[in-house]
Amino acid sequence: MQVTLFRPGHIYGPGFLTGCYPEQSRQESLPGQILRGEPLRLVAEGIYLTQPVFVEDLSDTMLDCVDKAAGFQQIFCIGGPEIMENRRYYEIMGELLGTKAVIEEIPLHGYFDGHPESHGHLCHRAYDLSKLRNAGIRAPETSFKEGMRIHLKSLGYL
Repeated sequence: MQVTLFRPGHIYGPGFLTGCYPEQSRQESLPGQILRGEPLRLVAEGIYLTQPVFVEDLSDTMLDCVDKAAGFQQIFCIGGPEIMENRRYYEIMGELLGTKAVIEEIPLHGYFDGHPESHGHLCHRAYDLSKLRNAGIRAPETSFKEGMRIHLKSLGYL
């Protein structure tokens, strides 16, 4: 049996809630909070790197590998075309909504003790996509700003 595994980082787009970082992760109210100017509480001000992948890019990449023998029996870590600090995710949302995202820092020191579920998010999550390209598989191409515009539109904010 020919198998290809994909390990995506943060997936965003229509069908998903917005937010990618503690304590503003996957929240229905997040765009409204930004519009109201409410502070977004981010651990260590959102300094860790992320590489969000637009849901349609992820599905296109997965479908593109079906007939690519170089992708069989492989594991691909996958993200979008841009690497950014987590805080930039929220700043871009604010820009698209026509306002500024207000970010409030939650100190990193001691945070893990009370929130062990956050270990997978409080680290850099950026991926080298060259393995995909070398296998002849389409890599994600949608810019984060364009993908988030589509995402916010699907939620009725644009």
